[in-house]
Amino acid sequence: MKTIRVKRGYDLKLVGSPSQESIRLDSPTRLALLPEHIPFVKPRLKIEKGDTVELGSELIEDKRNTDIRFLSPGGGRVADIRFGPRRVIREIVIELDETEKAVEFQRFQEEDIDKTSREQLVQALVTGGLWPLIKELPFRDYPRADVVPPALFVTLGRLEPFQPRPQRYLNGNEALFEYGLKVLRKLAQDRVHVCAHVADTEPGGPLSGWVNLAYAGKYPAHDPGVLSYHTKSSPQENQCWFIDGQDVLLIARLLKDGVYPTERVVSLGGSGMRRRCHAITRMGAPLSHIAADRTEDGNWRFIE
Repeated sequence: MKTIRVKRGYDLKLVGSPSQESIRLDSPTRLALLPEHIPFVKPRLKIEKGDTVELGSELIEDKRNTDIRFLSPGGGRVADIRFGPRRVIREIVIELDETEKAVEFQRFQEEDIDKTSREQLVQALVTGGLWPLIKELPFRDYPRADVVPPALFVTLGRLEPFQPRPQRYLNGNEALFEYGLKVLRKLAQDRVHVCAHVADTEPGGPLSGWVNLAYAGKYPAHDPGVLSYHTKSSPQENQCWFIDGQDVLLIARLLKDGVYPTERVVSLGGSGMRRRCHAITRMGAPLSHIAADRTEDGNWRFIE
């Protein structure tokens, strides 16, 4: 295992870091997709207010590449489409049905991954709406599907104070994560770096079996751009890909189960949070639902 030591950086001294405790939240009644918060994408609506949608059905497409589509995080009715200045699409709100119907996608057994072509896996991720989870340096847009990256970085944890700890979202999902890594190795032709802080790579620890690139130092030593800078040996490696460790689980769930994945681990922290912990919820859940009855009295600003 190679270790990178970054000398420069910052100490982010923020109070209220989340504890290692995990809780599972109730399912919300509404979910939302926020196209305004997706960088680079120029969204075009594929639905109208009042339409009925299924979990995994198309909500928007990217005008730059209409093969890239963003799917519904729940099944139900399009309750509202909220626009900002110049008709920027801010929110697509889905009111959930009690029984959610779901779009069925192609499934891949783990033993079949080696026999499946790279093109088939790429197409499955594009069709399943998860291709944009993979980013390309230096601009951090989603990559072209027909390009093989010089390397792919999988980041397990970050040095930002309120980021979910990898031990929390990997707990009980070890086999699923291994399945996801197998898919990524196929996409990057085995040039995959699984990265974590040296403190999380102790022999026999929960991450030690996967990590092949450790880093030490202050924020932002975890950043894929920093890691690429310290490992690259040619200009072509400026276009490396990267993906967050929790997103690897989403890719694995989609390909293994054939259903658009929705489970997400978030951290609850800050000086105004009564119970600082990790919470298991759904993608698209409103902040008011996640933080309900968990903040101290007073007016608090929520930062995502």
